[in-house]
Formats: sequence, C-alpha cells, structure tokens
Amino acid sequence: MLVNQNSTREQLNAVEVGDVVNDGKGNQGEVAKVDISKFRKFIQYIFRIKNDGKIEITK
Repeated sequence: MLVNQNSTREQLNAVEVGDVVNDGKGNQGEVAKVDISKFRKFIQYIFRIKNDGKIEITK
C-alpha cells in the first residue's frame, strides 16, 4: 500500500501491523509498529518498518 502526504486519514488509519507499505521514495517494508500522535488539529502517523526505518506522515 502506498502511504504518503496525499493519502487520506481513512487510508492511514487502516494500516495495521503486518501490512506492507511504501512511501514512493524508496522506503518500504512490513509494518512492525504503528504510532499515532494527535496534537491540536494535526495527526502524526509513524509506521515503524521491520528491520530498518520508519515512515512519518503529518496530516
């Protein structure tokens, strides 16, 4: 599944541990952990990739 700044909140909320994601910039892999932080009107999604890396998206 492609996740990036253009993804909707519904698409980002649907990502679960075990899903394979990529950000279109070369980062890809299986999701090991999903962190969602809310601050005022912003929501930050952090998808931690198994073995290496993370994908961060702020909406």
